[in-house]
Amino acid sequence: MLRLSILLFTVLKSVTNAQERDPWLGKRVFIKDGAVAKVGNDTIDWSKISCPATVRDVSGDWLWLGRACVQKKDLMDIQQALNFYTERIRLSPSDAVSWQNRASVWLEKGDIENAIKEAGELSSRYHVEGVPFFIVNSKIALSGAQSPNVFVAAFEQASDAKLES
Repeated sequence: MLRLSILLFTVLKSVTNAQERDPWLGKRVFIKDGAVAKVGNDTIDWSKISCPATVRDVSGDWLWLGRACVQKKDLMDIQQALNFYTERIRLSPSDAVSWQNRASVWLEKGDIENAIKEAGELSSRYHVEGVPFFIVNSKIALSGAQSPNVFVAAFEQASDAKLES
């Protein structure tokens, strides 16, 4: 019985040590577009995972981000995310989501000045003059309190535009 206990302790200790040495553990990451997020066998909407997310566990190529598992290939570290969103903004300067995500990267890097510049740039591009302010599909801007019908019309317009492209 003592040998079994020692063997079990040794196996568990080596598994724990291997996990502690994995460079992904504790890393702050952003999720790439089109990533598949899973809980068990169920696929979930990865937008439900706030970014940056922290890698909490590693199982082969899958990383647990607290709410779901995502494959390593579908994640970006902070510098990769900064490069990615900078390129997206260069290609599509009106992409509000990329501006917002790049501001999040600057915040994660501790660069408050650039994060504020990004928010200011986004506000200028969309002529934000009040709050609340909503941007739908990087194209439709709604300022101030709006009725539900206005939101429904904006979502329908955004959906129609997506279908046309």
